[in-house]
Amino acid sequence: MPPSKYILTPPDDLYPYISNNEHDQSHTKKIYPDFEPWTHTKEEDQILNNFISKGYYTTSKVNFESISARSSLNESLPKVSTQLAIQLSKVLQIRENEINKIPSDDVKNEPSSHKHSKISIFSGPSFSLPDRITLTDHRKEVWLQELSSPYVSLSKISKHIPHGLKRRQVLEQCYLKQIPLERAIWLIKCCYSMEGKVLAMKNKGSQEEIDKQLFKEWTENFVYILEKLVFEMTQHYNDSNKLKTWKIEVFYFLKLLGNCYTLELIDKEIFHHWLVEFVAKVENFEFIPLTLHMLTIFWDGICKPLGTKGNTEMLSNQSLFLISKMTDMLLQKYSTIYQSRSMINDEKYIINDIKKNNKLKESMLSILGTLIGKLFQEQTLEAFLFPSTSWDLYKPHLYEIMNSLEVSPEVALEIKKKLELVSYSNESLKMNPWLDNHTNENTNNDEDSSVIKMNNANMNLAIIQMNGIDTKFTEILDDNPTDFDWASYVDQHILQINQLMQLVLWAIHPSRQHHYESHQLVAKLLLLKINSIEGIQEFEIEDSIWTLVFKIAKLSNTNKMLHVALSSLYNLLNILITYGILKVPTYIRKLISSGVLYLPESNDKFIHCNILINLKISPLMKSQYNMVLRNVMEYDVTYYERFNFEQLQKDAEEIKSKILKSEPLNLSTYPLSVRTMVAEWYLSHLCSDVLSPVDNNILVKNFQIFCVHLKLFHHYYKWIEFIVYHQLLSNIIALETLMDILLCYEKLFSQFINDHILFTKTFIFTYSKVLKEKDPDVYKVISFAAFWKFFMKNFSLVLNIDNDLRTELSVVYEEEKTKHENLHMNKHEALDIYHAINNINPEEKDEHWNFTEAFQTNIKNLLNLTNDNSNEELTFRINLLLLMVVNNREYNKFMSIFLKRKDFKNENLIRLISFKLLTFEQIQNILGITFVLPFLVNENIKGSLYFESHRRKYIKDNYVKILNACESDMDAFYETFLAIVVNFGTSKKLSDSTTKLLIDLFKNNRSTSTHIMEDLLHYGFPKETHELEDDNTLDDSKPVELYSRLDFLNLWIFQSFTAYQIQELLTEYTEPHRSEQELKLFLFDIIELTGPNELSAQLFEKVIHVPTIEIIIKIFEEDFFQRCLTGSDVSREYLATIVELASSLSQKIQKDESRNTPMSETCFRSFQRIMSSFANEDSKKLHTSEPMIDVYLKLFSIHQNSIFEHILNSVQDRRTSEPCHAFIDDMFTLFDRVTFSLRLKLMLYEILSSLKSYSIYASTTGNETGNVKLTIPPKLLQVPPFQVSSFIKEEEDIEDPEELDLGITTTEEHGEYAERNKWFLYDKKEKLYTSPFKSEPYHNITNYQPDTAGSFNNTCLNLSLFNASFERKNPR
Repeated sequence: MPPSKYILTPPDDLYPYISNNEHDQSHTKKIYPDFEPWTHTKEEDQILNNFISKGYYTTSKVNFESISARSSLNESLPKVSTQLAIQLSKVLQIRENEINKIPSDDVKNEPSSHKHSKISIFSGPSFSLPDRITLTDHRKEVWLQELSSPYVSLSKISKHIPHGLKRRQVLEQCYLKQIPLERAIWLIKCCYSMEGKVLAMKNKGSQEEIDKQLFKEWTENFVYILEKLVFEMTQHYNDSNKLKTWKIEVFYFLKLLGNCYTLELIDKEIFHHWLVEFVAKVENFEFIPLTLHMLTIFWDGICKPLGTKGNTEMLSNQSLFLISKMTDMLLQKYSTIYQSRSMINDEKYIINDIKKNNKLKESMLSILGTLIGKLFQEQTLEAFLFPSTSWDLYKPHLYEIMNSLEVSPEVALEIKKKLELVSYSNESLKMNPWLDNHTNENTNNDEDSSVIKMNNANMNLAIIQMNGIDTKFTEILDDNPTDFDWASYVDQHILQINQLMQLVLWAIHPSRQHHYESHQLVAKLLLLKINSIEGIQEFEIEDSIWTLVFKIAKLSNTNKMLHVALSSLYNLLNILITYGILKVPTYIRKLISSGVLYLPESNDKFIHCNILINLKISPLMKSQYNMVLRNVMEYDVTYYERFNFEQLQKDAEEIKSKILKSEPLNLSTYPLSVRTMVAEWYLSHLCSDVLSPVDNNILVKNFQIFCVHLKLFHHYYKWIEFIVYHQLLSNIIALETLMDILLCYEKLFSQFINDHILFTKTFIFTYSKVLKEKDPDVYKVISFAAFWKFFMKNFSLVLNIDNDLRTELSVVYEEEKTKHENLHMNKHEALDIYHAINNINPEEKDEHWNFTEAFQTNIKNLLNLTNDNSNEELTFRINLLLLMVVNNREYNKFMSIFLKRKDFKNENLIRLISFKLLTFEQIQNILGITFVLPFLVNENIKGSLYFESHRRKYIKDNYVKILNACESDMDAFYETFLAIVVNFGTSKKLSDSTTKLLIDLFKNNRSTSTHIMEDLLHYGFPKETHELEDDNTLDDSKPVELYSRLDFLNLWIFQSFTAYQIQELLTEYTEPHRSEQELKLFLFDIIELTGPNELSAQLFEKVIHVPTIEIIIKIFEEDFFQRCLTGSDVSREYLATIVELASSLSQKIQKDESRNTPMSETCFRSFQRIMSSFANEDSKKLHTSEPMIDVYLKLFSIHQNSIFEHILNSVQDRRTSEPCHAFIDDMFTLFDRVTFSLRLKLMLYEILSSLKSYSIYASTTGNETGNVKLTIPPKLLQVPPFQVSSFIKEEEDIEDPEELDLGITTTEEHGEYAERNKWFLYDKKEKLYTSPFKSEPYHNITNYQPDTAGSFNNTCLNLSLFNASFERKNPR
């Protein structure tokens, strides 16, 4: 069928072809691509009619056409694909070698100094640099769009480059426009070359300097943009489209950066350092996956395996530093993620899906573990040497990672050796031996593991002695700031059960009873440790506490008063029972099984009965409780008659009726178990009764019942939470009273309040929404700024979690300042409030008020008020507070006049302070600090809770002034001085001031310094404890005898006393030698009395005079050196004391003067002789001297730089060079002979490698006296590399000079065994049994037969030795 003609309609949005002649364009017919009308010829019509219209086919030459097609395709396609691949390879070569290279025409014309530029590698023949032209912003944008389009020819665009595209702009446009990578690389190369050419024309230095500057600047721009892109992720959380765009941009830029990195367009060293630092500083978990991905991209460039082409066997210092830093960073990330519960730490997004959270955590830990494993296997082991604090954190994670690697057995064995080497090396660098050396030692020996022992000097006096005392832990407990992160501390530092027992002893000690938070703090730390990652089992803690209780019960009455406040012990045990840490049935079982109740001569049973009747007893335990009391009826019937369970319930009912009738309470005779019953009932009564408003009187009344009479704060805080959450507070005054209670016991707020966020939000809502409208006048006068400051200062972590709470606190805090400023500026508003508070009728209102008259009238009425009219009292107080807010200056002036007249009683001042109308600072400024002193520690003074908190704050702020005032009149204020020092002197901020004040006190009272120490040691203890002191012997006693009472709780007092005694001894004698001898006698007398332990090592912490510290170190080291040279036996405790003392005192020298601890010439000579003696000993004798060598090497490390200077200075002197060369040789000899302890070998290696590095450094810089360079001792250059083979020999490399012993002996056996087991070696040639021998059973072979005399058959010996043979024949 013939085709029909059609008319062509020009298509939309399609441009026609344009002729070459633009002038004839209007006369040319427009032709569109692929849309030209068809014109046919006669031949085409014939073909159409004869063939196409009829159809055309050819017959198949085979039966199955598909077979022939497949066979032909199989032959042709591989050839075609091969030819196509060859052509494509040629195209790529042409593109890279010709098109994408800038020609070297310009380079050839450059000076010879620039011909070897790095830029020249970017250019090739037949290409010239484009020109820079100035374009408008629109045309520049069009040019960039054309560059980013793959359909626009690059030859068209490459003729010029717009001005303004330089470095950062180029890189930004590349990822914003998504320019194809080939074109982006072309653009970057061009910009590189242009900048290099400009700098070369300006002759700014050599070509090397130009290249370095250029690469540095471009690298910094790459880094800046990449960092910006990474941190932009958090901005697109809520916009999926922007987040998708961000992902595309980051993906593109990483590809661009990778290409530039491979083509060496950036400075790799700068980029590597930035990348490691960047990954290290990223803390948010959201960024860690991306940063780790970046690290893996450039991993091979940063970490080249040892022995590869790009990495020599010995790493450079820069590479080692980078790898070490990256190792520390990766392990730190691993530890942080491992301990984290949620992978997203953004406060607006919390993962609730546990499976998803765990999957993210496992994925990130897997990536980090893989990278750490690569470092461990491929890099130098020096990268895994860490400080002791870091190693303690990283060690379990490193072991976990290495154990999880899937490697062959041979590689696993090599990893195990490396891990052992790294572990020993890190452990050997530690200086503090106490917690490690005493771990789980002597736990089965009751005498050795006892925590309270009898004093050697006075067998009637017991002292506290524990293995592994942690003195830093005691300092933190004494300070206990409200904002301290106990959770992290428990995870990282509380590692031993002894530390928990130390915590319990601290809480129940009589000297720590002013720590009202101590019992709850113990429960908190125990729960944290039980629930921590490496927690201690709950039953182990319970067993240790009950064991401690049994030991306390064995003490005499006086010793119990010295070490245990029984009321505190009862409270602590009840709190632990409440939390389920302790269980009363367990205690009763231990009590019965111990047999204490049945020993007639023992008084322990009465102590246990007193403890039991003060514990919280469940009704289910009634029968067991009564049974214990019945068992002691034979010795004392009053326990059962007075304290059986039924009687306890009757006592509780009696107290309940008194509380309901509001009768006076005197509960001193009731046990704590009764008070616990009453507290639980009263709390239930308050919370289950009809909800009624709570005013300040009810708050104070319930505080008296719960906290004063019942002594149970926990129940009171539960009731506080109840009234706050139910918004039961009636007015602003009630809320202010609650604030005063919370601030007075501020350390309980973090422990008893369960949800700080919810509680504070409800508190703010009640204050700003409910009570503000209900009590607006008082709201404008009363300030709550103290509570807002307290929360913002101490709960920063809570505020980081909840931004809404932070905002609310900021708003109310600003409102506090604004409302007082308004009253100060607007007197009319203040006058209206005054009229409203005093209920003045509108007709009687004055337009102005008389400030003087208002002040005098209100303060007079307030102080003269005798009845219990709280409304009048509140009115007068609010009036005075309003006057203070309106004009604080005038108020202070009139208050000063009031104080100067002294027309008041002390009770009046206490009342004014309690009402916040007066401060101790004002009294001090007007009447002097001496007038204030009687108010500070007098227990008979009864003020409000605000008075107590204000008094504590005043003492802390004026601590030094107060004690100086007390010291000026010790006859009148001696007790005040002691009370303030004991209660506040242990605080971290005041400890240095306490030391100075005590030293001055001892100096000013030399004759009575011993008496002062006695009073300090026994302040706050019951009077009965002084029965052991004999006043007659006290006057004649030496000061050193006081040290027999040293324990971890009074260490801070003895530290000050020791500093005073040392000063006195050094200044008493004019001859230095005589003073040192007296000091030596004093120091070793202390060690003899206290015993060498961690406490005696800490006695010198308050000595701050550096020459004195050096003398103390010298005395102890000389004694140790003398013992080494004479071969005297020393205890392990003595050695540990020497190390602890030397390390702690040397740190003080480094901190104060930033220099290493020097070593005297005599000590250095002793040092050399000791090293020579060690080097001359054989391995067996060295093995027995291992503890001495350990201390010796640690002292070497402490004096390292000083000893190195001695060595190098002596080497340069001909007279002393030979001994020093011998000293170095002895160190190498000892290094080779110490095969029994890898730890000692690693310590020696550390010293040798440090000496080598020090020598190399000194040889390049010259000595201090001149410019003469030092010569490195040749022996030091033989220090082996830090690798496994340097420390652990392979089995086949071990050469044993002795002959192998197969167990064959010629000794004769006697007795029954010899008669029964006569085995002989058989000589086949002589056909004789030559010698008998004894062989032990081969226990590695499993033998299920009973033991018989034929155990010889279980050996690994060949029976052919005995001419045994196997014959195949039938038995006879």
